[in-house]
Amino acid sequence: MRKNIERLIKSGITAHRVALETKIARNTAYRIFSGEAKIDNITLRNAEILNEYFFKKKEEINMRVDIKDLFTDAVEVSKNMGWEVYEVGAYLKDKKVNFYVGYTGQGIDENVYNKAYDDIVYLTDYYNDYADGHHELSDVVELSLDLINKMKEG
Repeated sequence: MRKNIERLIKSGITAHRVALETKIARNTAYRIFSGEAKIDNITLRNAEILNEYFFKKKEEINMRVDIKDLFTDAVEVSKNMGWEVYEVGAYLKDKKVNFYVGYTGQGIDENVYNKAYDDIVYLTDYYNDYADGHHELSDVVELSLDLINKMKEG
């Protein structure tokens, strides 16, 4: 339950949204999401509500976390290894969304290289806007999530 709540918080879904969609008071949700209230100290009732919400929104939450990790990891690799990112994207294969990053001189996901996917969206512009400091991570996650959802809808 704890890991689910932590993942929900990490996803970027706002405390305000969670409060609107659950029975948790807005100030309580804010205190939990801001870290003011520690997960260890929240009531069992609130923990159960958050866990239930996690399962209700699990696909969206996991997608948000995956997109955040994709962008932040690419920035870290670029900084630490000196590899230049030339392409970032997501592709649909067998009804599953997969993410990839292409670095100059480092090859690319074999499914992308071989065009062995059902559909693809490019997130490179969003990545560049985030990496260059033009947009917040939360903004590019929202934009990327919209593109990926459109791809999934066909």
